[in-house]
Amino acid sequence: MAGSLPSKWSPQRAMRYLAEVVARLLILEVGKDSYLLTTNSIPGGETKEMLFITCVKINPGMTEEARKFGDQLLKEPPKGVKFLQVYHTLGRYDAIWIYEAEDSNVIIDFLHKSRNVSTTETWVAFERK
Repeated sequence: MAGSLPSKWSPQRAMRYLAEVVARLLILEVGKDSYLLTTNSIPGGETKEMLFITCVKINPGMTEEARKFGDQLLKEPPKGVKFLQVYHTLGRYDAIWIYEAEDSNVIIDFLHKSRNVSTTETWVAFERK
């Protein structure tokens, strides 16, 4: 089953692993229907840039304002944020932003500002090894 713990682990080891994972994660509400998962610590104690994926749903009647907000955000991204890809989509969300940041504190401000024109859902992505 995808995402399950190795079957050779004892129940105690599995619980320790899950406790460590939970201890590293913090979920913050950053706006209506917006949640941000935050951690930049990886096993071994090192830190690295975090990869974020934000799904954007434009609020009704705010298309032009959302376009201006997005243009300004891409023109002058917040310090410590590097946009890698921005996609416009057809379906549940209107756009997908993929970007790197040192940690979630760097992106909270612009996510709060986006609430005026959109509803967002943000995830942290981890490389599959």
